[in-house]
Amino acid sequence: MSGLHELKPKYWVKFPDYYEALYQLEVASKGYLTDVIVQFLNGTAYTMYFVDLTRLQQDFQSELEYGNNFFAEPNMVVLSKVTPEDIETAIEKLVAQGFFNELGACRAECVN
Repeated sequence: MSGLHELKPKYWVKFPDYYEALYQLEVASKGYLTDVIVQFLNGTAYTMYFVDLTRLQQDFQSELEYGNNFFAEPNMVVLSKVTPEDIETAIEKLVAQGFFNELGACRAECVN
């Protein structure tokens, strides 16, 4: 599943190189995936973090135990399941809603 995957003519999703079939099962079990790149034809790219609600609750609880009253990750999207299909569906809907217009793009080196 690594490499660029064309979803729509105006953007692509690049999963991390290590995100192969076996690791996809592990990610679904762990409930999160980092370093997913959404790149648009104009070159603008965004590094995304996908997490499920169970993992989000666990991470937030850990932060509370460390004395923090918050949990934050840049460009975080909460999903019901962290699978390639759910990620691609979420991105498609976020693009349609103009979500990426509100985010700060990453520098060119994030897509290399």
